[in-house]
Amino acid sequence: QQSIEYWGMYGNKQFYEKNVWSAKQDKRKLAEDLKKENFDLKKDKLFVKMYRNHLSKSMTGSGAFGLGNMLYELADYHEKECLSIGVVRRFYNDGEAVKDLSQATDGFNKKFKELVQLGKKEEWILIDLRPFVKEFYFGNYIITDGLYRMFTRYDMLVIPKLDSKATANY
Repeated sequence: QQSIEYWGMYGNKQFYEKNVWSAKQDKRKLAEDLKKENFDLKKDKLFVKMYRNHLSKSMTGSGAFGLGNMLYELADYHEKECLSIGVVRRFYNDGEAVKDLSQATDGFNKKFKELVQLGKKEEWILIDLRPFVKEFYFGNYIITDGLYRMFTRYDMLVIPKLDSKATANY
């Protein structure tokens, strides 16, 4: 039934409604799982791995307050810390060619371009965005919409090195 409801909204171009509904479902499912496991938010630790849009610490790119926002609010309420890490790649293999997303012109990559260009083919890059927030909010800086979104949604950004095919380790 939930799948029919979800794809019905998608088919009827009710994208905002679908995104808000989906975010509510994610939060409800997590709450059920935490309750089922007797998870104690005051002492237990939680690690959630999902697509970065769902775990942003504020409004998601699709206009909903998602799971990441809920986790931030719960952590704050229980006087705990929460860390949101977004992963955005720069290089990827497309058959035999290596593609560079910093050269892409679509809207998604334009938003990430300023930080994604720091990615390297042979190294993982970790950017801690937290020290910049105070400076950019209260300093005399004008930042792009893409940087603003990164600072408000994530604490850190990981740019993986170029993926390679899996090799047998035996």
